[in-house]
Amino acid sequence: MIVIETELLFRAGPFRRPTFLNAVQELERQPKSPRPSGPGIHGWTRACANSARQDGCETAYGWSGVVAGQGSTDLLIYWRRGERPFPHGLNEYRTEPRPGAVTFRAMTRVFSGIQPSGELHLGNLLGAIRHWAVMQHETDAVFCVVDLHALTLPKPPGEVGRESLRLSQLLMASGLDPEVCILFVQSHVREHTECAWLMQCNVSFGELSRMVQFKDKSGQHEFISGSLFTYPALQAADILLYDTNEVPVGEDQRQHIEITRDIAERFNGRFGETFVLPEAVIPPAGARVMDLQNPTNKMSKSLDSAKGTVNVLDDPKRVAKKIRSAVTDNDGEVRFDFSEKPGVSNLLSILAAATGGDPASLADDYDQYGQLKVDAADAVVALLEPIQARFAELEADPAETARLLKVGADKAREIAATTLTRAKENIGLLAD
Repeated sequence: MIVIETELLFRAGPFRRPTFLNAVQELERQPKSPRPSGPGIHGWTRACANSARQDGCETAYGWSGVVAGQGSTDLLIYWRRGERPFPHGLNEYRTEPRPGAVTFRAMTRVFSGIQPSGELHLGNLLGAIRHWAVMQHETDAVFCVVDLHALTLPKPPGEVGRESLRLSQLLMASGLDPEVCILFVQSHVREHTECAWLMQCNVSFGELSRMVQFKDKSGQHEFISGSLFTYPALQAADILLYDTNEVPVGEDQRQHIEITRDIAERFNGRFGETFVLPEAVIPPAGARVMDLQNPTNKMSKSLDSAKGTVNVLDDPKRVAKKIRSAVTDNDGEVRFDFSEKPGVSNLLSILAAATGGDPASLADDYDQYGQLKVDAADAVVALLEPIQARFAELEADPAETARLLKVGADKAREIAATTLTRAKENIGLLAD
């Protein structure tokens, strides 16, 4: 028998599905006899894992094996707390791991979303998306184009759809692999809006009114939608639907995770353990990319600073011109010090991020600003060229992008639907 063993950690009650699937995927790569009839490996996995959750166990172990030549499936699971065998025809449970088994640890579930509004710029790429491309291989990563959040401000018909497609293609071109991570568009998974109503019913007016983003944006626009006020409920649904362990955010976004945790704790307190409490995680320091013309401000797609912002799809000549025209200072000394020399430090930071160097060390290689600007421009152009080439391929085949997004939405819906059903059952809503 081929034996695959996996450890499954239950946090705050919900079932952590990906761990079992890791074992199943590894099992299916092994030589074996034909798949048996009946529910099959995946069906057995779901049934047994659901039993584990219902039995309230905190830590469960499981293994799956195929008896070579006999065409039968042997799925064995045991858990640390509780001694009731699983009620699905399994004939064994153990209290110690099986010697010689291959062990798989539960992967951290990470969720992150990005709005399809404005152009993707160099700050987005170096500060976040390149980290996502690495993260997808180290965690159970879920990435979402949050098109419904973009509707909190008025948009012309068709704009959000076009921008969602474009952003999805850019994310894929920048390294996100739909075969590795889950990448989807928010409105393609209807559970988000349904769960958002449950979140609204468990968050107070006072909590929503204290959100800084509502205060900031409501003062910038003539029309203030109700959704701009209640969007934290939808954001909480986005995160909680996926039993998310970690949400990578900047320090200015920590408040959003705090209110999500508050909503989840209140729901769990009222209706029983339902949602995993996510943690806000400040990702490893990425490039600190500032506006090239006003280097005391972050490069932003929402601010009107065309000369100071390098967009990922900018023409290479335009990219080089913007960087070579970057604001520096008048003393001519090249050193990395954002407080005293923000313009020069911004160029060093960009060059370091594009080449894998250290900005403070790179400063020693230059005694004039001109060459630093030339090298930074060349490095950024070289970084963007393969991304732009891959984007052009995806743009020329929108049907393939749509197919990949559907694959992501199907995978996302399978997880989200399970969580939403659990929430509705715990509330005690009448089953449909």
